[in-house]
Amino acid sequence: METPDQPAPHLNDEVDGAANTLTTTKKIEANRRNAQFSTGPKSPEGRKIVAGNARKHCLLAKNLVIDTGPGMEDQAEFDRLLAELREYYKPVGKAEELCVEEMAISYWKSARALRCERGEVTLGSVIPPPPPDLSLVEELFLESNSNLARHGLLKTSTGINFLLKKIEEARKYVDTNGFVPQESLRFLPQNPGPSWLHASDKQALQKALDDEKTELQARKLLVEAEERSQRRARINAAAVPSKTPLERLDRYETSNRRHRYKLEKRLKNCNPDEGSMNLLRECTSLRRNFLRNKAKMCFSFNLRSKQS
Repeated sequence: METPDQPAPHLNDEVDGAANTLTTTKKIEANRRNAQFSTGPKSPEGRKIVAGNARKHCLLAKNLVIDTGPGMEDQAEFDRLLAELREYYKPVGKAEELCVEEMAISYWKSARALRCERGEVTLGSVIPPPPPDLSLVEELFLESNSNLARHGLLKTSTGINFLLKKIEEARKYVDTNGFVPQESLRFLPQNPGPSWLHASDKQALQKALDDEKTELQARKLLVEAEERSQRRARINAAAVPSKTPLERLDRYETSNRRHRYKLEKRLKNCNPDEGSMNLLRECTSLRRNFLRNKAKMCFSFNLRSKQS
């Protein structure tokens, strides 16, 4: 008994759907590969013209870049950043365009935060070395406080320079007149022994002044070494900003990064990554193989039915 021929299932629609999905995937991959060979204009004039394309129709970044004053920023640099992010994410539609624009703004603000931190560290580490000479105000203060003059001057290299200058003046006066002037006494050591004022031996005064000069020069080297060490320590301590600017920077950058991570997640959901593309290709291949095997089975069944 012959069995009526059973029509083979219509597989054209399913096969065409799988082929269209595969074709779309291949087109997307080909477009991405071809985009890698596009390097844009070569000449400086062409690059300058194209630089404005990145901020074309920018809604959020129009007033971002500072273009006046000492803190002026580079508009072309921001345009390049925005163009590179657009090339990477390939936004589709206004919503994705705004996400990419917000991400460029976020990275630009991060760069500002780093410049701010650098400025805080630079300002904190500007510690000038001590001046070589006393100011006029300081000299007048010493004139009115004779009892504290020498003791205070011995603590700094600037003060020791002042004492050395006074000893040079006293030495010249002794060479000419044979005794120490009254105004120089408060800058000389008051050691036990003969008084500077009543000493009558000119050579002894000259030798004593020379010895004092040598001692002060040796002391000056030690004080200068200590001042350099303290200055280096203050500069190192300023390598981290103080509490107030550090807290301000931390709040600013934490909020900025949190917002940027949210944008990256949204764009990642909009644009399938390479892992998603691989999964799509695998599903398409499995579906194609399944349909082929199903068609073969139907063809074999129909052939056996005809033979029987």
